[in-house]
Amino acid sequence: MANYDRIPAMYNVIVPLVEIEQNLPGSLRNKMLERIVRLNLDIQDDVGTFLHNLDSRIHTDAQIRAAVKLSPDSLLKMNSEMRVPIQVAVRRRYAHAFVPLLAELAIELKKEVGGSDKRGGLLIVDTIARKNMTVLEIFVCVGHRKSEKFDVESLENLKKLKEKGLLDKSDIQNHKLLLRPNAGCQSRIEYLADLNPQALEMSMSRGSHPLWSVISKDIARFKIILKCCVKHYPNEIGFLFTQTGGGDDCACKKAIETYGKEEILAIIQECIPSNKNLPILHFVIKSAPHLLNDFALRYPNAMYLRNNEGQLLHHVALTSGTTMRNNAMFFLQMSDGKLEDQDPKSGLYPFMLSALGKNYDLYTVFYLLRRKPSVLDRSTQVKDAKSRTKREAEKGTTKHSKKARLQKK
Repeated sequence: MANYDRIPAMYNVIVPLVEIEQNLPGSLRNKMLERIVRLNLDIQDDVGTFLHNLDSRIHTDAQIRAAVKLSPDSLLKMNSEMRVPIQVAVRRRYAHAFVPLLAELAIELKKEVGGSDKRGGLLIVDTIARKNMTVLEIFVCVGHRKSEKFDVESLENLKKLKEKGLLDKSDIQNHKLLLRPNAGCQSRIEYLADLNPQALEMSMSRGSHPLWSVISKDIARFKIILKCCVKHYPNEIGFLFTQTGGGDDCACKKAIETYGKEEILAIIQECIPSNKNLPILHFVIKSAPHLLNDFALRYPNAMYLRNNEGQLLHHVALTSGTTMRNNAMFFLQMSDGKLEDQDPKSGLYPFMLSALGKNYDLYTVFYLLRRKPSVLDRSTQVKDAKSRTKREAEKGTTKHSKKARLQKK
C-alpha cells in the first residue's frame, strides 16, 4: 500500500475534501489517496525532467523556484547517467547560470543533494566524465568554445555563490580551484586569485605550487596562472624560478622543456613587461643561468636593478655559482667599480663572494684579486674595523654591568 504520510502539503487541500464524506467506503478513499500519491510522483518526474533541461534563454529564476516548490524532491532526481539536476546544469552552456540557485534551493528546502555535507550539491564528486572533480570545480573551470562572453557571465555567477555564502576563500585551497584552469575561464581564475592570493603559493599538489602543477596541462593554463602569480607576487617573479621538491628544476625550465623556448619566453614577456622594472635577471642567473642571454635580450634594464636585499646582478651571480670556467664573459665584462662593490647583504667583496659555497672556484677568486688587488687591503681594514667595534661594544657592556653591580651594593 502507498505511504500516505509522505503526501506533500499541497495535497492537504485535496485530502480533507475526500474525508468530508464520512460514509465514503474505505476502499474508494484509498483509491483516491493512491491517485494523489501517483500524481505526486508524476509531478516529481515532470519537474525533475524540467530541471534536467534548464535553459537561461527560456527559463527564469522565478519559474525554477516555483517548480521546485511544487516538488522539492525533484532536486534529487537522477537522470539516465545517474546525475542530479545541479550536475547536469554545471556542464551546459545555457544552464550553468542556474547552479547557484539550485544549490541555494537545496539548502533552503533542506534537501541533502549528494549528502548532508555537500553544500546543496556543490561538493558532489563526479567520477563519470571528470575524475574526482566536484560541481564547484567544474563550475569554475568549464568553458565553451573559448567564449569570453561565457567566462564573463560565469564570473558573475561565481560572485553570486560568494554573496550567498556558498563559496569561501578557503575553498580555493581546499578544493584546488586554481589547478583546473583552461583558456575559457580566465576571468574566474583571476577573481579567485584576487580572493585568496595565498593559494597561489601554498603547496597544493605533490609538493608544488599551482604554476608548476598546470605546466603538464596545457600552455594556456600556464599563462593564466603565471599572470595571476606575477600580479600578486611580483617580487618573487610569480614563482617562475622557484625550485620545487628540493631539486634544481623551476617552472620556467620545465615549461620550456614542455612547450619550447621561444613560445614560453613570449608568454613570460607578455606577463612580465620590461617596464615593470623587476630584477628578473637576478632570478635567472641563480636558477636558470643557461637562459641568461635570452632574458638579457628581453630585459636589458634589469642588469642595473637591485633586488629586495639591495644586491646587484653580479652579487647574486657570485653567490650562485657563476665562475670564470662556466661564464668567463660575465667576468670579463665586469667594470672595475663592481670589483670593489661590497655585497649589501653580507658586506663581502666580490672576490670573497666567489669563494663561498660548495661551487667556489679558486681560479675565479685569483682573477678578481689580480684585477683589483687593493680590495684585499680594504677587506682587511673592514674586518679590523668590525673587530674593534665588537670589542668596544663588549667593553661597554662589561663596564655597564660592573656599574650596575656597584649601584646594587
